[in-house]
Amino acid sequence: MSPEQILTIVTTLLSAQPDNAAFQTLMTGGHDARYPVTIEACPRPLPAADIEGQTVICGRIGMPENHDNPEGNRLDLAFAVLKARSLAPAPDPVVYLHGGPGGRAVPDIAFNAGLFDNLRERRDLVLFDQRASGISARTVTCANTLADNIVELGRTTPDANADPDAPDPLKLCLDEIESSGIVLSDYNTTQNAHDVRALMTGLGYPQYNAYGISYGTKLGLELLRADPDGLRAIVLDSISPPDARAYDTNSVSADLAIGAVVDQCAADTACAAAFPDFEQTLNAVAAKLAETPFPATNTPPEIDVMTLINLFEDRNSLATNRQQTSYIPAIVDEWSKGTTQIYDLYVAGKLTPAQTPDTIIAPFIDKVRNEELIMGYALLNKAEELRRFNVALDILLQEVSTLSVTADYTQLESELDKAMTAALADMDVNTMIAMAKAYGRLAFAQPDKAAIEAFVAAYMPEQHLGPMQAMIAAMTAGDVTAFFAAARRDTGKYFDKLANTMDLAIYACQEDIPYNSLEGYQAAAARYRFSFLTADDAAIQELYDTCANFTPAPREGFHERVSSDLPVLALAGLNDTQTNNDAADYVAETMANGQAVTFPETGHGVIQFSQCAKDIAAAFIEDPMSPVNSSCTAALKASFATP
Repeated sequence: MSPEQILTIVTTLLSAQPDNAAFQTLMTGGHDARYPVTIEACPRPLPAADIEGQTVICGRIGMPENHDNPEGNRLDLAFAVLKARSLAPAPDPVVYLHGGPGGRAVPDIAFNAGLFDNLRERRDLVLFDQRASGISARTVTCANTLADNIVELGRTTPDANADPDAPDPLKLCLDEIESSGIVLSDYNTTQNAHDVRALMTGLGYPQYNAYGISYGTKLGLELLRADPDGLRAIVLDSISPPDARAYDTNSVSADLAIGAVVDQCAADTACAAAFPDFEQTLNAVAAKLAETPFPATNTPPEIDVMTLINLFEDRNSLATNRQQTSYIPAIVDEWSKGTTQIYDLYVAGKLTPAQTPDTIIAPFIDKVRNEELIMGYALLNKAEELRRFNVALDILLQEVSTLSVTADYTQLESELDKAMTAALADMDVNTMIAMAKAYGRLAFAQPDKAAIEAFVAAYMPEQHLGPMQAMIAAMTAGDVTAFFAAARRDTGKYFDKLANTMDLAIYACQEDIPYNSLEGYQAAAARYRFSFLTADDAAIQELYDTCANFTPAPREGFHERVSSDLPVLALAGLNDTQTNNDAADYVAETMANGQAVTFPETGHGVIQFSQCAKDIAAAFIEDPMSPVNSSCTAALKASFATP
């Protein structure tokens, strides 16, 4: 970022008067009266270089609950629009179809802006939270059930004195949602697809591109089938096809990911020579660990089958991937001999140390001339210095951005919070429980000073009331908003598990589980190449128990394979343990203008893992009818460590 860009951003933020000409139509109701737009503050933090109202804007857009009945129930979807950086941008933006189901995009605006940063060079980026997801999930939130059960939901261990006949909070939540008049069967992938087209119309984009990840690819495929009008091109990343029995084949993706390592070792001359019977050794080690886990020197108490599974599974996520593929055959070989030296080094982070000037330069000591070594070391340190500066700059700009929209915040909300905490010492247990439930309800309410006054009057001890009421009277609008934001933040840690379960189950239990069964899962498990994966079966049983509370709502034709003439780029990662690594080729087979790329050393959410993936996606969206150049994937291939 240049000094001129920094100056412009800071000046605009401090002025609190951004030039919002780019968003004028959105600020006055949107581009289509059928889908009215209302603007609201974006979640924080914002991307460091973005200015609310000038380069980014957030809000809600109204939708029919059922697009075949536009006069029926309505719902609001949260969205964010981030403008392209080009002064002559392409007219067709990219809309992100997030995963889940029941994931989110808008609350993670800064992360997602970074994920798709290179696409913003030429195109606007649109984020939205799908129905029953993220901020949009407030439409189907069981506020009363969550608040009434806040104590139970907050327990870290089961209550030994709990009534075994007490109703399940999940069932209560479902009953509350349905009794509110919501037609839960309308919360499905087909209606989601219609939402995408309506969203882009309401935001003023007659033509657009889409990028889906995980469940977002199922949504993307349904978009191709059910409502492709205006769609120019689509990228499907880490694919979950609607015709795949995703819960029957829950661990097939892990089976394929493990098999990919075995096959890569067998195809590598050095690895095959060092570990000629790797697959046999792997299965023997799994059987050995299942019977007798053994301790390791510098690791948790024991190494068992789940440790083995996690050695492969951890490569699936960028957060847990430590480039261990190269060492997996050697680690498994050591375990077969009862030793753990390489694994201990891996756990300690010494096999794949962080990239610093010292670790980068070390292999070249005594191999190049002294002058070159000194120059290289100086350049590496300067690069690290610039990286740290950019991180600090991002943090500072985000702080200025936050201050620019909270200018009327006087911290009275914070003082009131301290006063209420101090007052707890003078409350009895029953009052505390009642207060916690009432506070939970505030988490779902609109900011309102009168509601704070009523809450304090109802629950605070009389001797504490006067100072608190004086604080509330002096609160600004910013303080009131901060109070309700704190209520959502404080209670979220208790509510999130049940709410997230509900968001996923609405889709999985209504449209997927009817297509799957425990018998189907067991039949698929019997065909695993690596049978030890059945050690991780508990989650699938829990899902079926959850789905027993729902009424299935299958739709004819939804689980059929999708075909299309539109340009489609299908991406898969060999390390993916959530969606099958052969799905890119499978989906491309029925796309007349489909292309498939599979990436080595890449897990779930291909675009996160390499610049190679980002560049291939950007090139495709720029020119979707031309063949993509995937030659950069060769450099991602792991090289195996051998004795």
